[in-house]
Amino acid sequence: MREKISISLDSEIIKKVDSLIGKENIRNKSQAFEFALKKYFSSVNTAILLLGKEYNIKKDNLIKTLEKIAAAGIKEIIIAAGPNLSHIFEIMKDTKIGPEIRYIEEKTLYGTAGAIKAAQKYINSPFLVLAGNIEFDIDLSRMIEFHNQEDRLATMCVTVVKLSESTDNININGDRIESFSYKTKSKSRFNNAGIYIFEQKILGQLPDKGSLEKDVFPMLASQGNLFAYTSSREWKNIR
Repeated sequence: MREKISISLDSEIIKKVDSLIGKENIRNKSQAFEFALKKYFSSVNTAILLLGKEYNIKKDNLIKTLEKIAAAGIKEIIIAAGPNLSHIFEIMKDTKIGPEIRYIEEKTLYGTAGAIKAAQKYINSPFLVLAGNIEFDIDLSRMIEFHNQEDRLATMCVTVVKLSESTDNININGDRIESFSYKTKSKSRFNNAGIYIFEQKILGQLPDKGSLEKDVFPMLASQGNLFAYTSSREWKNIR
């Protein structure tokens, strides 16, 4: 719901807001103010790295991923891990990363959705989620900007791949994902890159145990609440 308001502002602030018009698909002063306010109030400060099932974690890849998350301005990283937690501790003991690191131990694996649900006490704003089995050169800051441009509940990074390499059937209209199916016989050239941004209120729709790919994304797509950030930057699954 939108409301009209009347306020008085310093002329220099108005000039800065006006300078946004024509950028980031901003067409008028109203959209410019909304964009600026969303950037202020909807900053993504927390990231969750899903490592629950990853047994062959390479130190170099983990550190590079953490550095890319930190470069996007993230202040806190939550690592969700299972039986591999002691191995992760060994990697992290001499690692210096700017953001604060927290750990969630999955005594029994919760699934990709359940691991996020388990971290909910640490989440009080929009947050980033990354699968632990990917290498990528995707600009996380640009993805965060994309998510903040509109009122989006969930944004999924998608890449374009050969049909023979695809694991998903993703139907996209504009930037809205209209349907999502995981590991079906019918596939598309769009593939889930394993990088997501969620608003905090998504937590109420997540199961205590379950999968984002099977239980959550199809539901969000059917609700019209799942959006695609399409990237052509380098990406691969390293499982």
